[in-house]
Amino acid sequence: MYQSGDSMIPNSLYKPVPEYVKQYATDKEIVCIDAYNKLKSRSKAAKELGLGKSTINNAIKRATKRAAKYGVSPDHNMTIAVPEGQMVKGVSYLIGDDGKPKLTWVKTKMDDNKYLEMLQDTLDAFTEEFKGNSKLVPIPKYVVDDLMVTYEIPDAHVGLYAWAEETGVDFDIIIAEETILGCVRRLVDASPNASTCVVEILGDFFHTDTRENKTTRSGAVLDVDTRYSKVLGVGIRIARAVIERALTKHKKVKVVVAIGNHDDHTALMLSHTLAAYYENNERVEIVENNSKFYYYQHGKVMIGITHGDTVKMTMLAQIMATDQPKMWGDTIHRHWHTGHIHSNKVLEERGCTIESFNTVTAPDNWTHSSGYRSGRSMSCIVYHSEYGEVERHKVDISQLSKPQVVDDGLPMNKRRKVARKKKKVRK
Repeated sequence: MYQSGDSMIPNSLYKPVPEYVKQYATDKEIVCIDAYNKLKSRSKAAKELGLGKSTINNAIKRATKRAAKYGVSPDHNMTIAVPEGQMVKGVSYLIGDDGKPKLTWVKTKMDDNKYLEMLQDTLDAFTEEFKGNSKLVPIPKYVVDDLMVTYEIPDAHVGLYAWAEETGVDFDIIIAEETILGCVRRLVDASPNASTCVVEILGDFFHTDTRENKTTRSGAVLDVDTRYSKVLGVGIRIARAVIERALTKHKKVKVVVAIGNHDDHTALMLSHTLAAYYENNERVEIVENNSKFYYYQHGKVMIGITHGDTVKMTMLAQIMATDQPKMWGDTIHRHWHTGHIHSNKVLEERGCTIESFNTVTAPDNWTHSSGYRSGRSMSCIVYHSEYGEVERHKVDISQLSKPQVVDDGLPMNKRRKVARKKKKVRK
């Protein structure tokens, strides 16, 4: 006989945790496993470590389960770890007449966590060569500290291909670059010389997330113009051009890249690449955000950014107050900026306003065939640290077909002076 608990369990009932399990355990779990194996009792291990017995049980259980997830569980005829970056999706057995397994089939899938780790390692190596190589743009002579401008770049879908015969309008990477930069030039010219600006890339900046022209989440095959690596290069070039244009008008440029449902991993690549490139520039802040939600504050103004694919707009006010209670309490003017639905929609909830913005891209064949007909535009909003939103500007894509002044990098007032001087010379 023995008492309740396991302090008096005979050694014959003690089952040590195999050493291989520790390869898949956290540091804290390893401490619990070692104590249990040494004392041959969960209760004694808990007492020695000053923990509850359930903590020891859960630590062993989690580590053992994790090892099985990566293909190692001898009790279940699994003795070979799956390749790095994969995890077990399922196991099938061929059972013999004696009731014992004769053959085992281990089915695997990509491990998202490992994939992100490998992606980060690749990005670190890739960006090492050009860290801090950004050119330094002269600081504007005059800026207004109380003002902040946000430039919304919603659902750019760089790489999307559309054929006018199917969708009514053509679209490819060349048109995407011309469209986005054309809008940005007009918005920067129209905005005041605010001390700070925030470039808000509101998710789905890239159309696909893999070389197979698919999204990681749904696996849908999409209409894509040219090769994946070329699309990435164009996307990075567009982002850099936007930042450098903003630097001509604003003293400080912050960039937030929201994670969309089309670019779960590629969005992370973009933010890490930009962070490396602008490492030498104190005027540029690239937010390396891994969350679906991001918040920032300008005086009494609070802004939340999310793509909008994971929650309904009606839930965002509560999420904001829950995630950032102090920032919520310190502000009066609270706003959510979202994309995803490709249409402009404003919702006033208790305590904050939620707004989704139009896309700048053309519809692909699936979108057009499904009956979606959203407008295409890009906006910037001007916020005062005390009074909240004080003005906004909007560029409809149709405006870009109108004749434009050649972009010489000059502010609008100086460009007019130059034009007048040239006119006098011609006379």
